[in-house]
Amino acid sequence: MTATHTINPCKPLPIDAKESLGSSAAGDLALSVRHVSKKLCSHTRRRMRYGFRDLAWSVLGFDCKTTELRKSEFWALKDIHFDVRRGEMIGIIGDNGSGKSTLLRLIADILPLDEGEIVSPCRIGAMISLGVGFHPQLTGRQNVFINGAILGMSHDDIRARLDDIISFADLHEFLDAPLYSYSQGMLARLGFSIAVNAGVEVLLIDEVLAVGDVGFRNKCLQRLQQKLQPAQTLLFVSHDLNLLSAICDRTLWLEKGRLLQDGSSDEVVSAYLRETGRRVVQRAGHDLATQGLVPHEICDGRVFFKTASAATRQGEVLNQFDYGSEITFRIAIETTAPIKQLLISLWLSAFVFRDRILFSRSVLENELPPGHYTIHFTIPQLPVQPGTYLLGCGMGDLATGEKIAVSNDLLVFDVAPLPELAPKGVGLGYIRVKGEWAITGENIPPHVSFQPFGEVGGA
Repeated sequence: MTATHTINPCKPLPIDAKESLGSSAAGDLALSVRHVSKKLCSHTRRRMRYGFRDLAWSVLGFDCKTTELRKSEFWALKDIHFDVRRGEMIGIIGDNGSGKSTLLRLIADILPLDEGEIVSPCRIGAMISLGVGFHPQLTGRQNVFINGAILGMSHDDIRARLDDIISFADLHEFLDAPLYSYSQGMLARLGFSIAVNAGVEVLLIDEVLAVGDVGFRNKCLQRLQQKLQPAQTLLFVSHDLNLLSAICDRTLWLEKGRLLQDGSSDEVVSAYLRETGRRVVQRAGHDLATQGLVPHEICDGRVFFKTASAATRQGEVLNQFDYGSEITFRIAIETTAPIKQLLISLWLSAFVFRDRILFSRSVLENELPPGHYTIHFTIPQLPVQPGTYLLGCGMGDLATGEKIAVSNDLLVFDVAPLPELAPKGVGLGYIRVKGEWAITGENIPPHVSFQPFGEVGGA
């Protein structure tokens, strides 16, 4: 298959490329990625040698494209195929090395294709790497004009939008300072502000907001959630899955260079978290088999965590539970020395960011002699929203104030998705709480009352 790329982020699409899209693309299709593949080389010297060789053959008029892998080459992307409609907000997820950034670089025409074609009638802007398109010796103001020109803006367009760019970036005091004096966060501010104000029809963003301060990140997220402009399209790479689910209606999951799943963000993110959790459980099981121990962050030798499990009220051990169901955690430990007052802390953490969202603590008043024990902790109604969670445990001696053992990754489990819990696009957070609802006012009709919505068992 020949590789063609009919996108130029700085120029209008050629007539033949528009014809390639077909008549349906005129008002609907923003981007078409058709059976795209890309080879990369993991060895620096060989990569340079292959590059010079391919360039020489190309200058001589020979087609050096081949589907065969040379030494040290691998498929960074293989047979990727999807279409993007105008106005869609699409997330791209996957483990490191899965091909997410490579895909954006191909769409932005930064890298050449090896197979397939990418076709778009739209002007594309990319915010993939900090500093790309900027000159460190020039001022922020001068770089606005340079970067805007790269994104296809005319000089008059940039002048007309300059105030909006400066205002959104909030860099008034530094606008006439050379760019080498900017921090990474300031570069992110300037780059994002130019990108969202450039009027591009397709915007590519690759995790660059991670370096910004909290205030500016929230400002960017609000801009993305409000939709950049009518019919503007976004392709967004992020490891922040909660953020991605809130912004994007559709998500692509890349796995080892292949498109594993394409669907609604809720479904794809849940599937990705389940698979990631399964791998963690497998690795933990391997550690238990080879070492006889759960990973410990702290261990002074008096207490060892042996195994951990989660069970239903009927005693069935599972790795997925329903919201609102009863769950019992069982932690098997071995103590090698007497502990006067064993203080036990348990917590649940969100799998993605390790935020601790639930916590409980108890103490054994009597001395615990050496031996093998199982600790049971029951939550009558699991209050956490659908997602993947980690169970952590810490133990100490209350009498001496010493930490004895800590493990943040005792157990991974899922809370099953419940799509009916809330309308699409409503942020659910981590914990659902029960409370009394009421409404007061002058013109409330009689017999108006709140009804339960999305609660298990009508509670």
